[in-house]
Amino acid sequence: MILRAVHYHLFDHELPTIWPDASSAWHQIDGEVALWFDGDEVCFVSWASAPGGYCIELQAQSFVNEGTLTAVEMTAHPYWAPLIGRPIDTRYADALREVLVLEGGEDSLFLAAQYGDGTLGGDCVRIAKQPPC
Repeated sequence: MILRAVHYHLFDHELPTIWPDASSAWHQIDGEVALWFDGDEVCFVSWASAPGGYCIELQAQSFVNEGTLTAVEMTAHPYWAPLIGRPIDTRYADALREVLVLEGGEDSLFLAAQYGDGTLGGDCVRIAKQPPC
């Protein structure tokens, strides 16, 4: 699947947000990431309940009721731009599914169920260029 666009679907308390530039190690959201592929196929990524904490899940429909979140275009952001126009592979980096790896050629992004303090198993989505420590 070739990635064509990326939107963050955010809660009101996350708006307006200044997104870190490419030199920053990460940023995070409480909502979900919408990945748009060829043929208008969309995949939603967000945190979800799991035994012992939270994990990252992928699904074809939004995790949140319609009208609850605001879409923000992120396609041109330095984290996402290198993946646009490329086939994307996804895999979990760990058995608990706390870290999802998106790979497009030599470029990767890590989406983790991770709190701001770095603790895994959190109820938010951390988007990072490097794997969690």
